[in-house]
Amino acid sequence: DECLARLRTGDEAAFLGQMQRFVDTVRALAVQPFRATPEFLRIFGAVRLPEGLKSAEVSDIDLVLPNIIVHGGAWHVIDYEWTFDFPIPIDFIVFRTLRYLLAEDHGHGIAQHPDLRRRLLSLAGIGTDARPYIRMELALQRHIAEPGSCIADLFPQGAGGPRLAAVVASLC
Repeated sequence: DECLARLRTGDEAAFLGQMQRFVDTVRALAVQPFRATPEFLRIFGAVRLPEGLKSAEVSDIDLVLPNIIVHGGAWHVIDYEWTFDFPIPIDFIVFRTLRYLLAEDHGHGIAQHPDLRRRLLSLAGIGTDARPYIRMELALQRHIAEPGSCIADLFPQGAGGPRLAAVVASLC
């Protein structure tokens, strides 16, 4: 919220400064060269990625800004649901953060800054060709929606009565 508050008040330079700090912090987690493992290929497929990408040993790919609470200057990640213990390009994690930031303008004022998308991707070092990361995101969404990936899929039809099934299905 602190970061987005800068943008709401029209202080684009402060917003971009905080986003640069975020990008630098996330990039610092990448301690090894990226390599596509069987686990990566199972979820993301054989996507053609740029050379020389880095990855972390463990990756939380849901580092969207609402999942980070800043308290006393320290960052606290509050959602670990999409954490993987295989290499994922750190650029994809940064891309997802920016994608959701730009896609979900909940009064943040992003729409009032038409050049912001290009500037954020440039700041993140992603450049103008985000197609590999879009393909990864689509593959991830397909993986999430696979049968057996929702808690409702774990209940036999009618187990616990129709009301429980409806409540569980509404969560998916």
